[in-house]
Amino acid sequence: MLYKFCRKPTVAILYKGETLKRLLDQRWSGHFATVSVILKSFDDLSILLREITSNRAFGADLRIEATGL
Repeated sequence: MLYKFCRKPTVAILYKGETLKRLLDQRWSGHFATVSVILKSFDDLSILLREITSNRAFGADLRIEATGL
């Protein structure tokens, strides 16, 4: 969900962290790579989600989705 969310054009412009990786169901190495990027970019992701949820310039659907993440 986070990967798809950050790939949206309005969100991708704001995200300054490391490029997120898609979760690969069949490979543990894919899980590890995904989690590693999230941990490295945790602060950037937190700032991004807070900024989107608090800014009314973004649509309601996007703000609700950011709140859920």
